[in-house]
Amino acid sequence: MSLLSRERGSAVVGSVAASERGRRRDPFALGVILACVAVFALVIRFTSGVSSADASLDPAELRALAQQSTLRVATGACGAVVLGSGFVIDEQLFTNAHLIGQANMVKADQPIDPVLVPVVAQDAGSDLAVAVAPPAVSLVFADRPPVVGDAVVLAGHADGGAIEVRDGLIANRVDGTAYGFSNDIVLIEGATRGGYSGGPVLDLSGSVVAILSGFDRATGLTIAVPSDVMLAFGDWADSQRREQRPAPDCG
Repeated sequence: MSLLSRERGSAVVGSVAASERGRRRDPFALGVILACVAVFALVIRFTSGVSSADASLDPAELRALAQQSTLRVATGACGAVVLGSGFVIDEQLFTNAHLIGQANMVKADQPIDPVLVPVVAQDAGSDLAVAVAPPAVSLVFADRPPVVGDAVVLAGHADGGAIEVRDGLIANRVDGTAYGFSNDIVLIEGATRGGYSGGPVLDLSGSVVAILSGFDRATGLTIAVPSDVMLAFGDWADSQRREQRPAPDCG
């Protein structure tokens, strides 16, 4: 049904001149109506829950977000310094449990202005750890966990140095038992190296779909913990706010 209807003049007041003026106004009226319809359509689109996958960032913007949000983290216990990566979501600093070890504090930086923050919780089975978030660019979780074939971006401070950003592709989601995990993991086509551990895996909208944890030397695939496992751990960690751990036994 047409949104535009033309008004008919009466026999008394309608004249050729009035009719001509009415016809001249028709294109303007049509433009106004079409503009209103377009605005209404946009309102409907953005209030109906558009998924993050439908809002891809420009590649340059995506890489810039990965660089700005990925922190370098360092921990030390018993004289050993471990370097890796981390990132902030919902006022939590996510990183890997294997980076934390027995440490109570994490040093986070980009890599300037280092800040010491306390560890909140960690779990060796999922290789996840959460610390109090330092000031940083905060990321968000994706609407869904990653699936095979998803294009992603990997970010990390290689060897504890400058930030690196690389493209990747979700190759598989498997039971992580064979890799030493107590949960599912995702395998990613995309090379990483030491220092990437704890870095984010972003979808094309810049949302977090996983956290990097290591790589398989036999296949060259990168190992990551998916976002649904991270979400469950983050909720649990938020309820912990654990007591200060005792000093490590370095004997």
